[in-house]
Amino acid sequence: MKMKGIMSTAVLLLGILLLTSSCATSVAFDVVKPAEITMSEYSHLAVFEIEPYEFSMIDFAGSIFVNLLFGREIDQPTGFSPFLERDIANEFEKQIIYKLQQSRYFTIIPPAQLRPYQGSSKTGAYLRDILINEFSVTASLIGRIDNVRFNEQVVEEEIVIPAESGGDEGEGEGEGEGESEPTIVIEKSLLQEVSLEFSYSILDIRKNKIIAVRSFQEEARRRTRIGVGIEDEDAFKAPSLFSLYQTIISSIAGDIRNQLVPRTVHEVRYLEKDTEKNPKMDQAEKLVKAGSWNQAQEIYLQVWNRTGNYAAGYNAVILYEVKGELDKAVKLMEEIYLQTGNPKAARKLEQLKMAVEEYSQAMEQIR
Repeated sequence: MKMKGIMSTAVLLLGILLLTSSCATSVAFDVVKPAEITMSEYSHLAVFEIEPYEFSMIDFAGSIFVNLLFGREIDQPTGFSPFLERDIANEFEKQIIYKLQQSRYFTIIPPAQLRPYQGSSKTGAYLRDILINEFSVTASLIGRIDNVRFNEQVVEEEIVIPAESGGDEGEGEGEGEGESEPTIVIEKSLLQEVSLEFSYSILDIRKNKIIAVRSFQEEARRRTRIGVGIEDEDAFKAPSLFSLYQTIISSIAGDIRNQLVPRTVHEVRYLEKDTEKNPKMDQAEKLVKAGSWNQAQEIYLQVWNRTGNYAAGYNAVILYEVKGELDKAVKLMEEIYLQTGNPKAARKLEQLKMAVEEYSQAMEQIR
């Protein structure tokens, strides 16, 4: 069975945590969501080398060189480093492999293992038969960095330092004598802004067919204080632009994992407040807060069956849902909607039906 780290049993309930808000009692729980791209047929995934972006003089013109034309010194702070494009591609490769391996959903064949079988720099040069026969590869991930942009500029801000009193109140010949004027200093900061575009495709190696293509575009920015004087400027060292790109890369790699691998997400359900003031409802709510969901649910079901109390029926459904008994939740919510016609019940019914579909899909992907 795949994904030991995702779930150990065939239920949705994973470490339910009870939360209480000032408005209503809530129950938080972990639920399995399906991957956006179904990869259950592709257990052995080859990750090819990420194609780096190639900087041009046009790229640099907007980031460093043009800024120098406006009176800045040649040794102005910069976080740019040589081979930045290569470092970004290597970081992408590392992060994607790490996050996919961490999921335990795939057997990953990294570029280092594939390199001896690469006839040229083109992905298509890999020998298809070797990938299938030697590594049991069923699919490959081919990624490229489509665009990299960055800009750095020094920004200035006036800081007013309040005046300090120079003597006791009431002393001196004139009003205000002994007080100094406010001091205005110029504080400088380095503003760094970066953006990155990345795309990848999943190729079915056996059929030689692309089964999915996805792309991303993200930005990040950082403002770092330089100081207020010459000494501060001389001692200042600009933070590396690469660290900003690392933040973006980690985020995109996480999104890729979520697109390819079923995952658990944390969700919250709120109990319905009882407007009919039934004393048994208070008793059931206390049991929910104490973690006695089965006992609480028995009371909710009794109240619903005897009185048709909407809140009682709705809360019984919620407890079915957090326990992973989705079929029972759907059946009861259909009954509640038919009897009450409550539009909230209709919305909840649709949500539950979708949850059933997602759960079934996730289980198929895991198997």
